[in-house]
Amino acid sequence: MTEPVKTLILGVVALVLVLWAVAVSWDPPQRTADAEVGKLLTDIQDAKDKVTSIKIVTFDSKTGKAQPFEVAKTKAGFTIPSHENYPADQGKHLGLAATSVSKLKIISVAGDNKVAHEDFGVIDPEGAGVQLGSANVGTRVTLKDAKGDSLADFIIGKEVEGAPGQRYVRQAEKDQVYTVALDMQYLSTKFEDWIEKDLLQFEPLDLSKVALADYSVLTEQRLLPIGGKIQPIAVPVGLNERSAMELNYDAKGLKWDVDKWTIFKDRKPMPEKMAADQELNQQKLDDLKSALDELQIADVHRKPAGLGGDIRDFIEKNPAAVESLVQRGFYPMEVNNPETGKPVFQVLSDQGDVVAKMSDGVEYVLRFGGVAGGKAAEAKPAKPEDKENPHEPKPAASKLLRYLFVMAKFNDGMIPKPELQKVPELVGAEAKDEKPADATKEDAKKDEPKKDEAKKDEPKKDGAKGDAAKDAAKKDPKLEKPKPDPEVLKKQRDEIVKENEMRLKEYESKVAAGKARVAKLNKRFADWYYIIADETYQKIHLGQKEVIQKKAPKDDKKSGAPGPPGIPQGFDPGTLVPPAPEM
Repeated sequence: MTEPVKTLILGVVALVLVLWAVAVSWDPPQRTADAEVGKLLTDIQDAKDKVTSIKIVTFDSKTGKAQPFEVAKTKAGFTIPSHENYPADQGKHLGLAATSVSKLKIISVAGDNKVAHEDFGVIDPEGAGVQLGSANVGTRVTLKDAKGDSLADFIIGKEVEGAPGQRYVRQAEKDQVYTVALDMQYLSTKFEDWIEKDLLQFEPLDLSKVALADYSVLTEQRLLPIGGKIQPIAVPVGLNERSAMELNYDAKGLKWDVDKWTIFKDRKPMPEKMAADQELNQQKLDDLKSALDELQIADVHRKPAGLGGDIRDFIEKNPAAVESLVQRGFYPMEVNNPETGKPVFQVLSDQGDVVAKMSDGVEYVLRFGGVAGGKAAEAKPAKPEDKENPHEPKPAASKLLRYLFVMAKFNDGMIPKPELQKVPELVGAEAKDEKPADATKEDAKKDEPKKDEAKKDEPKKDGAKGDAAKDAAKKDPKLEKPKPDPEVLKKQRDEIVKENEMRLKEYESKVAAGKARVAKLNKRFADWYYIIADETYQKIHLGQKEVIQKKAPKDDKKSGAPGPPGIPQGFDPGTLVPPAPEM
């Protein structure tokens, strides 16, 4: 082989090696543009059942911190770890969120490198470079299954201009930016969107009474051992009672009236009545009823464990729990029960309480504490300058928040007791064999006058006249008192006993159902201080000043009052005679 040929072969081999090395070392772009259009960005099979947790992370540019919101399935059901594991809505919202992102299809490719991330607003909120004042930060959404494996992990950016409903997105670990059609309504990070909204499970048609107790707790600062340290704490020393009202609600007539009204002068209760020129503010009371039905919570804090039991015993064993209560405007103290007059140990509130009494025996007790340590954000429409960053939280107005302590009680007095019919007695041989059918028969006997007493009340009769009457009765059968048919009497008696037993059973069933409902509600309420908007508090927390109003003045119908339009003032239109019709 000649030297030129050898040189040529070596050159070809060298060229092949160079091309191979370039091919091996070249890092192809991640998911080329045109090839990805029409494919799925996320593909989760049976997402509603498969997804067991979701984590949504937003960014607060004012604090420079990521704001994680998470819902996860635990042994206790679906909970919200970012809110002290408060129960979620049993996965309903999670299922909708998972379904909404389970089949995201790529519409177009917007960019292939990191440089475009800021332009499209898909910067990772948990990224290392994100800091105070960072802009164009996206929302990161991560879905996982029961094993903790990631099913989807992507970052949502700005809305595509001129294409409503479309968003820029990217896979969390990839650089390419795509556009997809994405509904954001189920990816909310608002606490109230993920919980059972009907907190009280209140049925307005079952409302019978509302008791309004307007008072505040008198306190003084004392040094107490708490958590191993001597700390100052507000200790209750009494109540400043202003008024107490109990109002009846007629669900059929949709009207309120006063049952009891008490005012306090020099700390002494005094009955009060409405004056002739006063009336109930029906609108305010209707607003109260609606607010109970639509009660929404903005947040929660967990109570000290065990607070749902015996209050006195709990406080004595857990002095640190007093601080938890007092910080939120609730005070454990001994007061006299207004119904029995006996002292009871209760947790009272700084801003009075409201008791809604239902026809099924359930009583909702709502006690209002102090201002919560934060304010609820009320979304406002985006300003023109916000159009560049529509994915970021909009400027919000703040509204005051308050603590709420809720519990349920059972009052069997709210369930009407059955009216039982008197059970007639049997006569003759059947009466000897018959045992008392029920308590109603015994009660009936107690109500009957004794024979001796009956004789005492009867006027004395002339002996001769009495004997003559007996003789006449013997001679005239018509005057004899007819004896009841034993079989008919027994049938009537059995029917009455059966009806009484049915009524008693129905009553006992209602009582059992009411008690069971109270137990279920208290299980739900026991662990939580609720936080509500001050607007809701203002509608429910009513005193006598809000409930009692002056009657509107009656219309003045004197002759000097203005008449119908076109008629001079004081002119009586009744004197006008219509013109005769033309013939």
